[in-house]
Amino acid sequence: MELERLELRVAAKKAGLNVEDPPLLTGRSGVTHRFSFLANDESGSVGFDFYDTVGEIEILKSAIKKFDTGAMIQIVCLKGVPSPEATLLARDLEMRILSPENLIRSFEEQLVETTAE
Repeated sequence: MELERLELRVAAKKAGLNVEDPPLLTGRSGVTHRFSFLANDESGSVGFDFYDTVGEIEILKSAIKKFDTGAMIQIVCLKGVPSPEATLLARDLEMRILSPENLIRSFEEQLVETTAE
């Protein structure tokens, strides 16, 4: 997990994003949410939640953060494969589930998409 955080930090800095340390963001409700990794710029925040396994509960935990903070959320499944139900729920809630292997490539692609808009 530390290697993934370091890779994200390097990619975010390279893209000109501010890395939040500690990775905390206060939502509209007044609740402060903790992420595994958090970066932002003037257009908004992107948060990553790392889970060993990903099921519907993990998707809902991250969705609460997304709805309260407005951050774009990426979920990283560190071990195994997300359940089919979790994959469908993440898609419906416009969140991505990533593996450690495609984490940085996906993050860099997302940054390109965001800056192109």
